[in-house]
Amino acid sequence: MSPPTASPGPIAGVVGVVVVAYVAAAMLAATVLPLFAYTASLACFGLAHVVVELRYVDARFGRRLPRTIWLFAGVPLLGVVALRGARLFTSFDSDWPIRAELVLVATMVLAGAVLVWRWRPAVGGVGGVGGVAAVFGVITAGLIVTGVVMAPIETLLLLAIGHNFTPLGFVVERAPPGRRWLALLLGGMVFLGAPLLVASGLLSTVLADSITLDARFGSAGELKHHLGVYLWPAWQRSDVAVQLFSAAVCAQLLHYGAVLIWLPRSLTDADRPALPWGHPAVFGAVLGVIALGLAGHFAVDFVGARALYGLPAAIHAWLELPVLLVALGLPGVSATRAPTGAQDQS
Repeated sequence: MSPPTASPGPIAGVVGVVVVAYVAAAMLAATVLPLFAYTASLACFGLAHVVVELRYVDARFGRRLPRTIWLFAGVPLLGVVALRGARLFTSFDSDWPIRAELVLVATMVLAGAVLVWRWRPAVGGVGGVGGVAAVFGVITAGLIVTGVVMAPIETLLLLAIGHNFTPLGFVVERAPPGRRWLALLLGGMVFLGAPLLVASGLLSTVLADSITLDARFGSAGELKHHLGVYLWPAWQRSDVAVQLFSAAVCAQLLHYGAVLIWLPRSLTDADRPALPWGHPAVFGAVLGVIALGLAGHFAVDFVGARALYGLPAAIHAWLELPVLLVALGLPGVSATRAPTGAQDQS
């Protein structure tokens, strides 16, 4: 007789309560203390979430995806690193570095779209549209979205906002193929529904007497100096600018929580990284020390620390675009071994 096993019901219930509590806390923090929630979470957890996310991508996809995609993504990514590194030491009179970065990002996405077109044209088509849209964003006349003429800076902002929803892609990727639409629906209720509720202004109306816009982390400036992180210039002057910024901050908090809490715990024995990340305890300790040091930098020089953080942040954000596209498009990637067709392309 096999030993009795614990019912997953109570465990699932506890997990559900924790998720609901965290989502509610993120919504409240983003609404009541939008500037503090943004600056404190970025300073304390920004770098940690970048490294943990990169480790997850390596463990989940490093050995499963064809080497072709790592090559097609890695070469443009080196260009992004060079551009971001140059911007740390040099100021440019024009926006050509942003244009060049968008071209490199578009190249990565289009390469992933071409790779998966053979197996899932729909996924490849979505990637192709995204890559072409990024290219259009390089052109000043560009792409029109909600009546706003998209230029390079605005396109980069749109991609930065979209990155906060990448955990939704990881949720869908881990779901069985037959239940991915259900995973997208349920995950969307969290990662999209909560920020939209904050953006609606319902919470800010109810909690109007408790909202504090001046609270911030360390040397961070006033809220008006940070609106441009998530809002296009025209939107920064609108009456709902704070609501929209709060919604983006809510998405950021949900992103950090999913990456730092859920992603590491979702890995299985079959998810073996290709890079030597070290023992989890040592990895966590070293990362904690480095993150603490960067948090101190944020406390005394928020602008300088944010510029430095932008380099690793760009690496993980742009790398995940083609990786997720290929992971969702190639058959059998979620299995222990890469698909035969994918291996043939290596």
